[in-house]
Amino acid sequence: MKVAIKVILLLGIVAYLAVAVWKFRPTGGEACMGVIINLKDSTQKSLVTGDYVYAQLNKHQLSPKGMKLKDIDLAQIDTILTQAHYIGSASCHFTSAGELCIDIEPLRPILHVMQEGGEEYYVADSKEIMPVNLSEQNLCLATGHITRKFACNQLLPLATFILGDEFWNNQVEQIYVTAEHQIEIIPRVGKQTILLGSVDDFEEKLHRLRVFYKQGMPLVGWDKYRTINLAYDGQVVCEQ
Repeated sequence: MKVAIKVILLLGIVAYLAVAVWKFRPTGGEACMGVIINLKDSTQKSLVTGDYVYAQLNKHQLSPKGMKLKDIDLAQIDTILTQAHYIGSASCHFTSAGELCIDIEPLRPILHVMQEGGEEYYVADSKEIMPVNLSEQNLCLATGHITRKFACNQLLPLATFILGDEFWNNQVEQIYVTAEHQIEIIPRVGKQTILLGSVDDFEEKLHRLRVFYKQGMPLVGWDKYRTINLAYDGQVVCEQ
């Protein structure tokens, strides 16, 4: 008996909610009362702000405020915003109050590339290429002989590791790529160049270097060596 009562009550609640949603839904004839922008997973590295989203809408004459809801093309807004440089995805819907709600997932830049020859761009964690923004970004900087393919497939994992590790994020000033695609790291502390070799096994190589920093550098001083070579398996080879 109690189970039957619970089922009846549950069905009643579901019916009430269905009626409420139908009753208070936008019919399409009302004017759009405003725009709500939700930035998902927004971080200090995000280049997307509410103003940026509004600017994209205005640029394509899609500003919805004051328009009738039935005249607003949600699919078109989704498409236009997703095509913007710093936006990964966009999804629009109307609220019961007649507002346009836009959910935005920004692209997250990780790597700042300055190629030999002048091309400059950001690489997002999703491997998207983005134009450089004038706002200051705490990104991993890579220079030298870099193709877009090499930046996305080889340098991006290294840059992601560096930015995600507090020690290396504070220690690495710049990554340089030679014409042979060998990796050199310019540190913030010390005058030496760190020869990483290929990007293969970079985590193990940097672990060796960190141990050397902890155990060896205090004994000899940070400016004793001109180069520190990590390219050889299991070794840290220093040259004055």
